[in-house]
Order: sequence, then structure tokens, then C-alpha cells
Amino acid sequence: LMMTTKATTVDGFETCYQVNMLGPFALTMSFLRNGFFSPTARIVQVSSAIIYRNINPLDPKDLNFKSMAEGTGGFLAGTLLGLYSSSKAQQVIFTRELQRRLSKFDQFKDVVVQSCHPGLVQSSIWDRSAILEKSKTLKLFMAILNHIYGIQCHVAALTPLFLTVSQKAAEPCMKGGFWERAHQKWVPYWMLDEALCDTLWRKWIEDAEVYDPLHDSAEDYHIDSGSRVSNGL
Repeated sequence: LMMTTKATTVDGFETCYQVNMLGPFALTMSFLRNGFFSPTARIVQVSSAIIYRNINPLDPKDLNFKSMAEGTGGFLAGTLLGLYSSSKAQQVIFTRELQRRLSKFDQFKDVVVQSCHPGLVQSSIWDRSAILEKSKTLKLFMAILNHIYGIQCHVAALTPLFLTVSQKAAEPCMKGGFWERAHQKWVPYWMLDEALCDTLWRKWIEDAEVYDPLHDSAEDYHIDSGSRVSNGL
């Protein structure tokens, strides 16, 4: 999801943050808590190459972009891209951190968690986007870019499908990675900071108000076993 302006959900979160990050996080924790993971489960997060826009580390204290006024727009200035790229970067970090935590448990040691960029897809979103309607120059630029580099929808589905069945993706050295077109890619250095990843994990637990089945004590997070964000919508 990418918004045309900054908006807040009924739960009080910035919309991209809740839909793209908190929703999948709460759903995954719910599956874990209720025993819906098979010993060889595959989890694939569809992220985006927009993560490379995040040169500097995310601020766990401001995942809601509180400094940005409600209703703020400005795609060309990077305002909306900032909201979107932050949520997509968090998906990649969630992937790595979930894989790391699952590997500590014998019953989850064969679970594979991956994230990927599906590619620039030639879909109708480029014709119907309210964001692009705000700038004829940007709309023309994206049309040209999509024409040259865009791929068809069925091709974009290949990487997620590859990650669900590939033995290569299940190799220990490949788990928890970020992929594009069946190849693992590098991620910004700060995404490898375990202290930051742990802080973000705790923040997601707190915001989603879910029990963490991969932690010894839920009391450390000052939460109950209910879920505030069930599906991000």
C-alpha cells in the first residue's frame, strides 16, 4: 500500500506502517501462537527495492512519522516515498529477525523466511494512481520507465513462487534474505544491526499488542495476549 497523503488508521497508526508492517506481523505472530506453522513452513514477504532509499537507520521511536502533519502530500519531495520505503524496509528487517529467532527453536529450525522485490510490474496501477495524477512529468517518467523495465504480472510472481519451493532458498546461508529474480541481494548495512532489529521487534510487539511466542516472557513487553491489529485493515 502507498498512500497519496499521510493518514492515520482507527488504531492510531500511520496507514502504511499498519497495513504493510503491523498487519503481517500480527498475523504471523497469531499463526505461531496457535500452532499453524508446519515444521517446514515457508514465509515470504513481498517487499520492494525501495528499501535502498533508506540510507540512514529507521528511528524505532518514530515509525508513525509523528513529525509529519496529517494530510501531508508531496510525492516528488519524497514525503510519501518515505512512508512507503520505511514500511518496506521494516518488512525486510522483520524477515531477518523472524528467521533468527525461529532458528533458536528445534521445532522451527527448518522453517524458511524470505523477503523479495517482485520487480516493476506492468499493471494498471500506473494508469489509475492518484499519486501520479498530481504530476504529469512524473506520470510520463513512470510510463517510460515501466515500458522499458516493467515486467508482466506472471513474471513478477516468479520470485515469490521460487522462494516457496526452491531448495537453494532453504540453504542455511540463504535463509532470511532479500531476493530479486531468484537471486539474493544485499541490504543496507544498518539492517544487520542486531540491537536495532531487536528494538524494532519489541516496538512491533508493543504496537500490535500481541503475545510473542518466540520470547520467554510476555511481561517484558508489558502486553497482554490479545491482538490490537489483526490484519492491518
